[in-house]
Parts: sequence; structure tokens; C-alpha cells
Amino acid sequence: MRNCNFKRIRKLLTLLAAVLICPILLPTMSFADWPGWLSGKVTDASTGAAIIGATITSSAGGSGTSVSPDGSFFFQVPSTSMNVTASKTNYNNMTATNVVVSPNVEVQLNFALTSTVQPTQVTLAITKSGAGNGTVTGAGTYNQGVNAPASAAADSSSTFAGWGGDCAAFGTSAQINVAMTDNKNCTATFSLATVMINVTRYTALQSAFDSVASNNLVIKIMTGTYSVGGLVFNKPYAVTLKGGFDSGFVSNSGSFTTIAGTLTIQQGTVVIENMVIR
Repeated sequence: MRNCNFKRIRKLLTLLAAVLICPILLPTMSFADWPGWLSGKVTDASTGAAIIGATITSSAGGSGTSVSPDGSFFFQVPSTSMNVTASKTNYNNMTATNVVVSPNVEVQLNFALTSTVQPTQVTLAITKSGAGNGTVTGAGTYNQGVNAPASAAADSSSTFAGWGGDCAAFGTSAQINVAMTDNKNCTATFSLATVMINVTRYTALQSAFDSVASNNLVIKIMTGTYSVGGLVFNKPYAVTLKGGFDSGFVSNSGSFTTIAGTLTIQQGTVVIENMVIR
């Protein structure tokens, strides 16, 4: 409301000055000769923030500067058709064409200027690690300050073990958003799932043991040698531990799996096939 009253006062003072200072011209001055006004705001097209200090010029004469905290301007122009241009250092000029200003009328124009300053570019690098396999997305170049989406997905033979490097804080979350404050180097670790019960894969034999909840399950293990330390089976069920399988857990003909460590059976029964424990 104060801004509106201020504009009205400026208009009245302009007209009063014309009456007091130039009375001899009044008989020859028609209403069509009276001036008008331009007002509006200048903002950043990307952020919407006010641009203070932008210059607004009219092709018909008259100019102003956006000096208010909200980027607003207000100045007098001749009453006619004109082009009005807003300009500011580090921004592209913007012009409103064929703006018609009528006598004693205020015309509002708003300008959203596009910055010519290129944002700083930063890089997100993602490296895969571990014995397993999987796919990662999100590596690339981004504008500094944005959040870069990234993801990790294990294939059918593996599990996603977690993020490392600059992404370690995300743990095992498959979908993440990385704050690109500067260059980031992340690792995505995939573990090979060497054990299977039914259709569920495990990266550790102990985890498979701990999941047993019924009788007559077959715990399949890929061909290879695994250091397991001390394995403990403590379930009141009978299971079969069968080794020598291929990566698809389809065939185990003539192959063996070697476990370097000990196996303690505290309760239940474990039948061992195609296995060497040493």
C-alpha cells in the first residue's frame, strides 16, 4: 500500500510541477501530450531471485534502475508506443516490443533475465568392485550444487554389498542421491552369491544355515574353495549340504566344493555331498 501511494504522489507532483513551472505552455498542451509511467520487476529466470541494479530503458526516452530489494522499478516515459529493454551485467538483455503507454497511465512490465555465467561442472565417478556382478547408473558430469541420482543393482548371481568412497554414508541403499558439491568418487561393491536354498541366494554359508526353517532343504554351494572359519549349524532340522555346483546352480556332476574351516553341528542333521571340509 505504501508503494502504491508513493507512485500516486510522484504522479501528482509531476503534474503539479508542470502546472506551476510552465503555466505559459498549458494552453498549447493537450491531454495526449501527458506522460505515462513504466513499472515492474526484474528477476533471475532460473532462481526467481530479484536482480537489483538492472537498467531499464525505453526507445521513446526515459530510463530507470531496479534498486528495490524485490527488483522493482518505476519511471516516467512519453505516452506513445515503444520498446522497453532490461539489461544487467552477466545477463542476456530482454526486450518487450510495441509497448503502448497512454497519457497518465502506468504500464507494468516484468522481466526474467537469463544468466550468461556458466555453472561449474563437477564429476560423479562410480567404480564397481567385489567378486560379484551388477550394474550401476548415475556416473557423469553435473552442475555443481545439484543432487545426482545413482543406483546399483546386482545380477542374478550376486548381491549388492554396499557403497564406498564418497557414497559410503548411503550403506546398502540401492537408489541414492549424491550432493554434487564437488567431484565425487564412489564404489559399488557386489558379492558373488555362492550359496542357494531353493531360489534364494546367499553370499555366506553361515547366513544360509541361519535361515533354515524346515526339514529336507538342500543347501547348494558353487564349486571352489572357501575360507569360512567356524561354521555352526544349530537348527532342529535335517538338511543336505551339497557342493560342486556351477554358477547357475543347475549341475554339480563330478565337481566338489572345498571348505577351509570347521563345521560344528549343535543340533539337527547335516548330510554332506560333494564337499571337502579341511
